[in-house]
Amino acid sequence: MAGQPRAVADYVHRIGRTARAGRDGLAVSLTGPSDGPRLAALTAGPLAGVGTTPIASVPTSSAAPAPAETVTIAILGGRHDRLRPGDIVGALTGDVGLAGEDVGAIAVLDRVTYVALAPASVGPALAGLARAQIKKRRYRAHRVEAPRAGDVRRDEPNRPAGATLGRGADPAAVPGRLGVDGPRAAGWRRRSR
Repeated sequence: MAGQPRAVADYVHRIGRTARAGRDGLAVSLTGPSDGPRLAALTAGPLAGVGTTPIASVPTSSAAPAPAETVTIAILGGRHDRLRPGDIVGALTGDVGLAGEDVGAIAVLDRVTYVALAPASVGPALAGLARAQIKKRRYRAHRVEAPRAGDVRRDEPNRPAGATLGRGADPAAVPGRLGVDGPRAAGWRRRSR
């Protein structure tokens, strides 16, 4: 019951929001084996009489997943550099020599451009972009890899991937943030006057 309230009263309140002003509503909660005690508490208490329907288990497959249809590369230039999707397609199909059907979606952000390519075209595209120019300038490009568990974010070198600051959190108290190696890390506090 991931994402569901822990308190029974909160759960009932949230479920009650699905049908308002005399209208019908439907609420579905997916549970797993570890949710047995919480589900039992709900069906024995305020949701007595509400039925549960088991879902057939999904068979697991030992076969490897199908290879990706596209691979994403990042070009370190974007709207700030006045790049447009047409500039990228022109460089890849003209200067690099890729076929037009090998180039997929292009997302131009402020300072980086993401391009979806056919997997066989990634190597030639990266090699070609290293020597080609787009709008009379060379841009670095690299293959975008999916993050792995435990990876460190590049924008904050000592902060684990997925770590977030909550509302009102002190950035200096989070490892890897500015100020951790300073007085607060040693337990020093300013005296009140």
